[in-house]
Amino acid sequence: MRIRIDAERSLMDTARAHLDRPGERVGFFLADVTATGTFVLRQWRHVADDEIVPSLHAILSDDAATDIVRWAFDAGKSLVEVHTHGRLVPAAFSPVDVDGFDDWVHGVRWRLRGAPYAAVVVAEDTIDAWAWTGTSKRPEQVDAIVIDGTEIIRTTRATMERLHARP
Repeated sequence: MRIRIDAERSLMDTARAHLDRPGERVGFFLADVTATGTFVLRQWRHVADDEIVPSLHAILSDDAATDIVRWAFDAGKSLVEVHTHGRLVPAAFSPVDVDGFDDWVHGVRWRLRGAPYAAVVVAEDTIDAWAWTGTSKRPEQVDAIVIDGTEIIRTTRATMERLHARP
């Protein structure tokens, strides 16, 4: 199945206003997921600086994580996580990101009754993205973000390529 993320320009512009600030930034979208595997973004919530635990990597505070999962649960929607890696192009999830997905994604999906989940990393104008849609605990590659049905931003696929290149 080819997975993509669809968004309206205005929603993406709101998210980019937060994500383009200096430092590692984090936010979440609420999304509906179609039978064909398209995440349709509906609403944005940025993660404020005081909701991040001081660390080398952006880690949500317990309160922020609880609030975000409750937000999705109450809305009956899936979550799409977005975080930035500044100028580290091409965009790719770090080894810390990949290791953290095992616990985080499993826990969120359990709390959201198996709802699909997606994660996006942004580095300058490049993106990489994964999705967890079925019962598998393994992520699937997201192919692209499509804005207003016309602008296509293809994923770098850099993380999967790096992982599959390991001896």
